[in-house]
Amino acid sequence: TWRQLTKAHPQIYTATCLTGGGGTHLYFKMPEIKFGNSQLGNGVDIRGMNGTVVVPPSIHTSGNTYTWKYAPWEVPPAEIPDWLMQLLQRGRTNPEWSLLGDKLINGQRNNTMYHHALQLARQGANKEFILHTLETWRNKMDLSFDLNELNTIVDSALKKVSEDKSLFAQPIHRTDSDNADRLVADHHHIIKYAPGVGWLVWDGKTWVVDDETAMIINLATQTMTQVRDNALEAAKDPSTFKEAMAIAAWATASLNLSKLTAMTRLASTRSAVRISTEELDNHKTIYFLNTPAGVVDLRTGKINPHDATLNITKITRVAPAAGDCPFWRRTLELAFDGNTALIDYMQRAIGYTLSGSTREQCLFLCWGEQGNNGKSTILETLQWLLGGYAQMSDMKVITSPDMDNRVSSSLAKLMGTRCVCMNEAEEHQRLSEALIKQLTGGDTIQACKKFHEPFEFTPQFKLWIRSNEKPVIHGVSEAIWRRIKLIPFIKPIPAEARINRDEVDERLRAEAGQILTWCIEGAKWWYKSGLMDPAEVKTATQDYRTDMDIVQLFFDECVIEGLNKMISRINLYQAFAYWCREQGIKYVMSADAFGKRVGRRLGIRERIKVNGQYVWTGVDLTDHAKGYII
Repeated sequence: TWRQLTKAHPQIYTATCLTGGGGTHLYFKMPEIKFGNSQLGNGVDIRGMNGTVVVPPSIHTSGNTYTWKYAPWEVPPAEIPDWLMQLLQRGRTNPEWSLLGDKLINGQRNNTMYHHALQLARQGANKEFILHTLETWRNKMDLSFDLNELNTIVDSALKKVSEDKSLFAQPIHRTDSDNADRLVADHHHIIKYAPGVGWLVWDGKTWVVDDETAMIINLATQTMTQVRDNALEAAKDPSTFKEAMAIAAWATASLNLSKLTAMTRLASTRSAVRISTEELDNHKTIYFLNTPAGVVDLRTGKINPHDATLNITKITRVAPAAGDCPFWRRTLELAFDGNTALIDYMQRAIGYTLSGSTREQCLFLCWGEQGNNGKSTILETLQWLLGGYAQMSDMKVITSPDMDNRVSSSLAKLMGTRCVCMNEAEEHQRLSEALIKQLTGGDTIQACKKFHEPFEFTPQFKLWIRSNEKPVIHGVSEAIWRRIKLIPFIKPIPAEARINRDEVDERLRAEAGQILTWCIEGAKWWYKSGLMDPAEVKTATQDYRTDMDIVQLFFDECVIEGLNKMISRINLYQAFAYWCREQGIKYVMSADAFGKRVGRRLGIRERIKVNGQYVWTGVDLTDHAKGYII
């Protein structure tokens, strides 16, 4: 390092620049000895004959400004020390190309590479020089850029410079629309606009939805700041002074929020950045899971490089890691009392949840009447691991009788999500069977974010409900019950095995990468074999279905059957409604729905009228139940 190189030598006092990236440039006078650019040590780069550097008041890609610590007109460049000259002469390795730039920050490499290529292009470098310079930088940093990617970056930079060549040669139109075109030209490779969703910005791993428009406003600010600085530089030339100062004044005024907002709104209409919601997180990526390490193919477990063209808007919180997750396995053993069939089922169900497929058309109900049974720990760990792929949502989303504005707004947040967790159904809370069928059936739904236009998307999420109460389902058809997977959490975790919840979370998060690998193994298992419901899930779901047959329970308790029995339809429904209220059932089915259920049960299809009243034949109320009739 520079500190190690100078440790044994006197302090150097010479013209010095502080770079926008946190580095330092020192300037020396030296004899005319020809050598190229080289590197003396870690982070110590030398610019030789005809080498170029960025100087104040340039703007670094981070947004920081290059400044003088000791300006050359205050502290002239010192004679190069003998020890440094000797190092240069001894260390000449004839590298032909300059190494440009500081260490790249994850998530910003494309943008940083582009802006450095732009700097070189503006200094007059040709494509060959810029490309080789970026290749050198790539190799030094051991990055996974391929040559096509670098070519695209360099071509974009050269195109930008070409478009800007006439900027000061002739007057330009100084309008919000022109500003919008500049924003698109500068950043089209990292920005998109989807109607109904808003702006998205590529961070090197995923397309981030810019809900608050902070990122797009920041990029617009960068663009207009660059226009202003370029104009002020051009104003030093008397031949372009007048026009350049007019442009600088316009660019400065354009940095006001109202102008920046107008700029981004107009930019959102440009075809170069426009994208439909159908192209985001679409069917092409349903077997891909985006992680910090790359995009995992859930069918094979293979990890591929991040790819902006996939249009993925989510990413997990952690990357998959090798090794075991003993504390996670122990948590599952305690939650399911060592039942390996249920533990294996959870692995397949969670693996299925990682995918964007909804082919199983189901929801998972984690139910246990007693607390301390582990269901919250398991689901909250899954939700934490999945990061942007997981969302908490209100039970009202699936219990509201219709798709009101609140439900539509809640659903809009779930586009691209894979796992939606819901907490604790209230006692006797009824599921909206129509919504359940729509959300689990692979149908396209319409949603609307607040202050945005409506848009359509196909849900990829799987619903996970954790509850001590079973939500009410009035429907008896296979269309609703085949979608319900009740996972029983029967026994509380033994008191002697319980530990502090904060410690549980800490230990599980320490295994987060390994747990994600366990989940991915579950995805591979599910993809190959399906969910394979174990007997425990089938039995628990069937018991739930029996409990939910309210009409059957009413008949068992309040109705007697016989050939000569008969009761008016109105009286039977009145008794049923009264009985429901007495049982604490909040949502009583309509007379119409009740009539259809009774008709199917009794095998009666035609309405029978006796003495001016429609009646049910073959049934009557018990003496006790007759007291329910008003």
